[in-house]
Amino acid sequence: MIDVVIVDDDVYVRNGLQKVIEWEELRARLVAVCKNGKEVMEFLSQHEADVIISDVKMPLMDGLSLSKYVSNNCPDTVIILLSAYQEFELLQEALEYGVRRYILKPINKEKLKQLSEIMIEVNEEKEQKRKLTSLIYNSDFGKTVKKAFVERDMKVIDSILTLDKYFNRINNALAREYYSFLFKIMAEFARELNPERSFEESLLSEFRKCTSEAEYKTFFIETYENIMRYGISVQSRKENLTIEKIKDYIEKHYTEQGLSTINVANRFNISTAYLGTLFKKNENCTVVDYITRKKIKKATQLIKETDLTITYIASLVGYEDFRYFSKVFKNVMNMSPTEYSRQHRKGGVKQ
Repeated sequence: MIDVVIVDDDVYVRNGLQKVIEWEELRARLVAVCKNGKEVMEFLSQHEADVIISDVKMPLMDGLSLSKYVSNNCPDTVIILLSAYQEFELLQEALEYGVRRYILKPINKEKLKQLSEIMIEVNEEKEQKRKLTSLIYNSDFGKTVKKAFVERDMKVIDSILTLDKYFNRINNALAREYYSFLFKIMAEFARELNPERSFEESLLSEFRKCTSEAEYKTFFIETYENIMRYGISVQSRKENLTIEKIKDYIEKHYTEQGLSTINVANRFNISTAYLGTLFKKNENCTVVDYITRKKIKKATQLIKETDLTITYIASLVGYEDFRYFSKVFKNVMNMSPTEYSRQHRKGGVKQ
């Protein structure tokens, strides 16, 4: 149901429009009948209207001045101007203020049909607006959009960018509102990838140039791909920096007893899962394996280059339990520390 206001200084026109338009059939209701633009302004200060059918030539405030006011203050309200004059300047000014239709008087059956068609359009647009609002403020839909961006699900992203997937009829204003909603989610996603870079400021002007569904889709796909490329590059640099710092820390502390994945993760304020992912990706092993290899490598070096006992060497690389050290050493080197000592130490075995 849409709310309609009629404004005309001619009482016969006002009465005629009230009677000849099939309001209920058009799912419309007449909420005000005014003599000039001033009266409409007063009405709009307290109420809303979906459609205003206005004469152009009126005292106090004419139809063009009213159109300008409505355009600035009630942008969702549709204006239909009625005029007895087909003046090019009037038509141009009317278009500038967003007037939906400029209809010449007198109002005959054909003109009534035009009015009816406009009100059917506005009804459909209002329903699409309601649907859009419901969609935008639906947290589940927002999560679906964000999830598609995060998971790089191009099939879902393409579906989200296709208007007829969600709307039967949508005008430019609703399309812009919908895509603005998607733009904000994409900007949030970009900030998470790289908090130091402002996404919105650099691309907002490009976004505003879009005027059609095809242009919006192209903009979003290209922008998303650029964000992902840049984000992956930034993430990779951060990971490399982080993994080098962690490896440097392990290098300095691997001989200490009790050094574990949890210790290292806590030291760098990251989760053990993320730490494990970093090592799997960069070293193709677990953190424990990396530390163990460090310990055993140092142990083999000490066996070959010193005459320290193997038991003491085990303690130097962080193993108090010699039997456990021997087991780990054999797993890594495929021989026991004693066998390794026989093969590589000049003086033989020193247990």
